[in-house]
Amino acid sequence: MKKVFLMGYLTFALISGVKGQTQVVNLTTGTGAVGNNDPIWTTVTMPNLVTVAPIVSNGTMCANVGGAVTGTYPNNICGDWISPHTIAAAGATFGMIPSNTGQVGNYVYTMTYNSSYNCPVASATINLSNAGADNNLVSISVNGNAYAIGVPFNPLSPVGPINVNPANLINGMNTITVVVNNTSTYSALFMCGNLTINYGGTPTPVITSASSFCQGDALTFDGSSSSGLIQNHFWEIASCDAQGNYTGQVWNSWFAGTPGSITFGHFIGFIPVCGKYYRIKLAVSNNCIDWVETTTIIFIECPPKVITETPEPVCEGTSVTLSVSGDADDYEWLPDNIHNTSIVVTPSTTTTYTVIGTGANGCTAAVPVTITVLPLNLDIDLSTGLDNTGTLILPGNDDDTWKVRGIPGTIYTSSHAALANAKVVSPLTSTWVSSSNENWITVPAAAASNGNPQEVPETHTDYSPYEDNFYWFESEFTLPSNSYTNLRIEASESAVDNGIVLFLNSQILTGNSNNSIYSLSTSNPANFNTLHYPGTIAINQSLYQTGQNTLLAMLLNNGGSDGISYLGLLLNAHVMGECVSDGKKVIIPEDVLQNERIDATTYLYPNPSAGNFTISCEGEIISSIIVKNAIGKIVKTLKNVNTSNVNILLENENKGFYFVEIIFVGQSKPVYKKMILE
Repeated sequence: MKKVFLMGYLTFALISGVKGQTQVVNLTTGTGAVGNNDPIWTTVTMPNLVTVAPIVSNGTMCANVGGAVTGTYPNNICGDWISPHTIAAAGATFGMIPSNTGQVGNYVYTMTYNSSYNCPVASATINLSNAGADNNLVSISVNGNAYAIGVPFNPLSPVGPINVNPANLINGMNTITVVVNNTSTYSALFMCGNLTINYGGTPTPVITSASSFCQGDALTFDGSSSSGLIQNHFWEIASCDAQGNYTGQVWNSWFAGTPGSITFGHFIGFIPVCGKYYRIKLAVSNNCIDWVETTTIIFIECPPKVITETPEPVCEGTSVTLSVSGDADDYEWLPDNIHNTSIVVTPSTTTTYTVIGTGANGCTAAVPVTITVLPLNLDIDLSTGLDNTGTLILPGNDDDTWKVRGIPGTIYTSSHAALANAKVVSPLTSTWVSSSNENWITVPAAAASNGNPQEVPETHTDYSPYEDNFYWFESEFTLPSNSYTNLRIEASESAVDNGIVLFLNSQILTGNSNNSIYSLSTSNPANFNTLHYPGTIAINQSLYQTGQNTLLAMLLNNGGSDGISYLGLLLNAHVMGECVSDGKKVIIPEDVLQNERIDATTYLYPNPSAGNFTISCEGEIISSIIVKNAIGKIVKTLKNVNTSNVNILLENENKGFYFVEIIFVGQSKPVYKKMILE
C-alpha cells in the first residue's frame, strides 16, 4: 500500500432535527407550603438510619416545643429550609425546628428526576445561588458520584458551577443526594438552584486513510479521530470518477455503537477493481443529532504483470533456469533474495520459488513457481500384503495397495478408490509357501476373522475371453513424469493358487520369457507351494503412460473336486526405472556463479534505515552505486567508489522502498539489494 495519507473532514452536514437540547432539574428546597412534605426532596435518612420525609420549615428555631424562639435561620425568597424535625402541628411552634432532637451525624437528603431524551449528555452543571445547612452541607452526589461542597448554615453562600461528569448521568431515573453533617442539636438544609443538562452536541466525522491502495490491500479506514458525541457509524464505499461523482455501484454497512474503523471486503459483497476510483463515506449520529457525514476519494492501483512458466519435472541434481517477464520495475526471487529476471537453481527436492514483481506505483505481485524434483531411481512397491511404508500387514487386515476388481460372474467397473480391499491371509499349513518379503492376499469374503483363508468357488477353465470367469485383483501406480527410462517390473518372488496372468494398462504380459509370470496353458497346481522367481517383466516401454497406470492380476482357481477351492496371490513386485534429464541440464556460466557468490557476501545495513546506511562486500571492490526509488527514479549515484565498504546518505527522500544497484570491478552483472527508508 502506498504510504500517502489524507484526512477527510466534513464536506457537508445534514442535521435534520434536534430531538432535545437542555433539561433543567430544580434542586431548590422548600418550594411547597410550610409544614408540608417537600415536593422535590422526598426523603431524608437520619443518623439513626430512620428514613422520613423532610418537611418545609418557616426558617425559625425554638429552644423547646413550648419555649421561646432561640434563633433564626437566614431566609431567601427562592425557597425555604427543610428538616425531618420540622413541627407540622398547628400551634405557636408550627413550622419551627426544635433543638432537642438528639440527632448528631450525617443526614442524607434524596430526590430523583427522570431523563427520557435517550441521547448522550454533552455537559451538566450544578449552580446554587444560595446554599446552607446546619451544621455543614458536606456534598452533593449524582447517581452515587459525590462532589464536595462544604458550606455552613449562616450565612447562605453561592455554590458552583459544579461540572458533573456526563458519564454519571443515565437515560431514565437519576438520583441526587445531599449530605448534611450535624454536630449539635439543630439540623436543616437550604438550597436554591438547579442542575442544567445539555444533550446532544453536533459530532464531526473524520476519515483517516491512504489516498490509494494496491489491489489486494486491506481497505481499512479509521474514523477514530472523529469528535463529538457519537452513538452510530455508517460506512459506505461507492464507485465514482476522479471528481467523486457516483457511477452506480454502492456498498455499505451500518454499525450501532462506535466502531472506530472499518475494513471493506467480501462481507458486504465488495470486490475492488484496480484502475478505479471509489468514494468513501463516514456518517455519524447520536440520538439527539441526525446523521452528519464526510467523504474522501481513493484510487485502486493495479499490480504489475508477472509472467512465468512452470518448468517440467527434472531429475535430482539438474540445474534449471527460472525466468520472469512482465511490466514490473524490479523482480525479486525468494527464498534466494536475488533481483533479476532469471535465476539458475539446483534444488535437491521439490521446491517452490516465489518471484515478486514491484511496479512503479509501489504495488507488488507474487507468483509461485514449483520445480518438481524426481528421484534418480524410481522404485514403486506393488508387493502384496504390505502397507504404504513397506511393512507387512497382519492377516485379517486390508491390503493398502491391492483391490478386488472382480469375482467369477462379476467384473466391477468402480474406480480403484471405490473397490473393496483385498484381504491379507495366513499361508495354509504345509500347502501355501511363505515368504518374509510379502503376504498372501485373497478376496474379502474368503478372509475369516482369524486371518485364515476360506474356500471359494472354482473359476471356469475356459481361458478366453478374459472376462467374468476369473478372480481379478488390481493395483494402481503413478508415473510422475516421462523422464524415466528403462521402465520395468521386477517380480522377484511369486506364488499363486492356482494360475495367474498379469495385465499392464489392459495389455497382457505374455509372449517372451521375461514378459510373463505364468501362462494359463501351463498353470500348475504346484504354483502355490513353491516360490517362483519371474525376474524382469513388462520391459515394453509403450505399455507405460505418464500418470495413472493399472496392473491387473487375473487368477484361476481350479483345484477342488467339490467345486470350491482356496484362492490366493503372493507377489513381490516393484516398478523400476532411471531418471534422465532429456536435455534439461543447464551449464551455469562462470560469471553467473561468480555474481551469485558476490551477492551472497554483499551486505546493506542497517535495513530499514533512517537514510544513513552502509554497503560492504568481502574481497570485492565496488565500482559504482545507483539508488532508485520505488518508481524507478534515480535519487543517488556514486561513481569511482573503489572500495569494499562505502557509507551512503539519503537526504530529503520520502519513506518507502529503494533499490540499490551495485557494480563491482571486473563484473558486468550488477548485484541488487532492496532498502527500506523509514
